[in-house]
Amino acid sequence: MTEPSLDDQIKVAQLKKLQAETAKVKAETSKLWIEVGKLSISVFVGLGIGLFTQATKVDWATQEKIEAVSSKEAEKKQAVEKKETEMLKDSKESYASLKKELTWVTGELVKLNPDYKKKSLVYVQFYGRTTRSFIDELRNSLQQNYKVPGAQRVWKIQNSEVRYFVNSDKEKAVRIAEQVMNFYKTKNCELNLPVKYVKMPDVKYSAVEVWLSDDDFCNNSR
Repeated sequence: MTEPSLDDQIKVAQLKKLQAETAKVKAETSKLWIEVGKLSISVFVGLGIGLFTQATKVDWATQEKIEAVSSKEAEKKQAVEKKETEMLKDSKESYASLKKELTWVTGELVKLNPDYKKKSLVYVQFYGRTTRSFIDELRNSLQQNYKVPGAQRVWKIQNSEVRYFVNSDKEKAVRIAEQVMNFYKTKNCELNLPVKYVKMPDVKYSAVEVWLSDDDFCNNSR
């Protein structure tokens, strides 16, 4: 058997070396891909945890904002309810004071004129922008048929209406309401004036009350 030449032996040695280096490179490449895989998993898991944490923070922040808004709305509602309660209390106290004053005025009128008790009595209360001169003109028109003391400007009236306190005064209250509405028409103003029965056991004398709200302000009253 012929012994390989030196040149062939060198080529074989180089081939084996190349094969060994190729195997080493493949091993290193495989190891590298394993590390890359591990790193990718770590990054993915870390990113997922980060996103979850961030989402949780956003959810908590949103929840805190919602709770803050709800708390403010609740405070506003409580403030409005408190104000309404105070206004209702003031309204009741003002009405009670007015009724007491009207009762006293009626008593004084009866003292001055005993026959005054036998005549129909009409009180006028008004609120807001309507001038007293306009109300006095209305009173004068009513005095053609009724006794009408000086009108009183009050701090608040919810609705315009005519009130009566004795069942037998209903028809009279209707006539008074019609007369007041007709007076407004002469001023080119429209007025809806419903008649309302109010039970007031402390009323000593038969009387009818005319209440005029600012909502029914007549521009010609200036």
